[in-house]
Amino acid sequence: MFDSLHLLRQLCGKRKKDSTNNNIIDQGLNDAPMAPAVNTTTIPSRHQAYDVLYCAGIPSLIWGEDALEHLGVPTHTFCLYLMVPDHLLPQAIDHLMRAGYQKRQPPSELADIRQFSNIYSPPNPTPSQNTDDRFGNPDLDPEDSIDSSYPPVILLPAGEWYISLPETSTGIHDCYPTLPQMLISIISKWLVLEEQDSTLRLRLGVFIEYIYDYLDAVKQPGFEETLPQRLRLFHSKRLISLETDELGTYAYQKRLLEEMEASADGSSA
Repeated sequence: MFDSLHLLRQLCGKRKKDSTNNNIIDQGLNDAPMAPAVNTTTIPSRHQAYDVLYCAGIPSLIWGEDALEHLGVPTHTFCLYLMVPDHLLPQAIDHLMRAGYQKRQPPSELADIRQFSNIYSPPNPTPSQNTDDRFGNPDLDPEDSIDSSYPPVILLPAGEWYISLPETSTGIHDCYPTLPQMLISIISKWLVLEEQDSTLRLRLGVFIEYIYDYLDAVKQPGFEETLPQRLRLFHSKRLISLETDELGTYAYQKRLLEEMEASADGSSA
């Protein structure tokens, strides 16, 4: 499992700062160095897109099933989700496309999740690289037929997902979120979904269930102190055991938001 940035820093080297404004992102896309060829014997091919952005100086954070797996949840991985600072999304897209990524349609399972529409296919692996028997198998669900070693990448605006990132990749200390960061991101996004976001609501509900079912750290006394005050009612209710089908309903979301608002008003009275 790729859990260190040391190797990437060695491969990419130190980036030159702009002497006029000290902002390496604003040097311009044409002057920004491209990522070196990925050495798949040392860096997992699955994280190729992260490598491209890191070596371009663009901070990102691995999210979704990859992050859950890193935290200890026994889950499969499909598309690679990368959080990128909102204002750097155009630069991130440009660097991926210059590295051979191409805009594509989401797999059918994600087709009605508008938040996941910013998706790109990686350069095609050579026959010797493609060792995933699931790739292109018509008998499997569309998302399952993705080559897990060379997955599509979905770029997400970090601010909209309640993730804070530094301005450049040199400020990144880990490519995965911590457990509190991941949980805050998922719950906060779940709380603000619109009524029509039913598929994403259920998907995030499953993520939440996985975290509370498999990770004992969230059940330890004091864990709630790592969460903002506004999310502690949600946390306490989930510890009592909340069914996933409730997390998939807009009615429950609205009811919980009303309870959270009432609780906040009571605390401030």
